[in-house]
Amino acid sequence: MHYGEFLWAFFNRRNLVRKWKRSTEKLTKAQILQRFHMFDINGNGILSMKEFRKALDTFDIKLNDVFFKILINQTK
Repeated sequence: MHYGEFLWAFFNRRNLVRKWKRSTEKLTKAQILQRFHMFDINGNGILSMKEFRKALDTFDIKLNDVFFKILINQTK
């Protein structure tokens, strides 16, 4: 992880959590789960990176390619 990635991971993670909370505060768990299944095209219970990115977009969470890859790598 280079310095820019470190800064993003440290500071923008909070921003990402705030965006998630704002985007989902009026949704029930069932509604969020419904969106998950909407993007789980093959029905295996796992979102591919492409599916996950599309799902984030529906929650109005837009990340450029670099930040998206950092997010994915942090979840491994």
